[in-house]
Amino acid sequence: MDAHQYAKARHDFETVLELNHKSIGAMTNLATLLAACPDPAVRDGKKALSLANRACELRNTPDELALHALAAAQAELGDFASAVSWQEKANATTFPPELRAEGATRLALYKSRRPYRLGQ
Repeated sequence: MDAHQYAKARHDFETVLELNHKSIGAMTNLATLLAACPDPAVRDGKKALSLANRACELRNTPDELALHALAAAQAELGDFASAVSWQEKANATTFPPELRAEGATRLALYKSRRPYRLGQ
């Protein structure tokens, strides 16, 4: 995906949230994009953290994708201890096997004090 597509994706998720400010899926996807986009012009760690927190608050029990987003946002902001903690919580949830390897990879990144980037 090129930089233009990342910017378009951000715009699209923001548009969905304007239309439905309680869309947990859009919040989670936008938070992940803002935290982990390879294009620094698209990243916004503070907004990612706010969106990920809101997505978790709207659910009685946050799902693993919201927890992944929260961990990625913390890492983007340089709070790797929190990123590790949230990623461990995400990894402890029941989620599809194909996401387990990704969760382990992200946890290793955060433990080595590196942020996650989409496409890694």
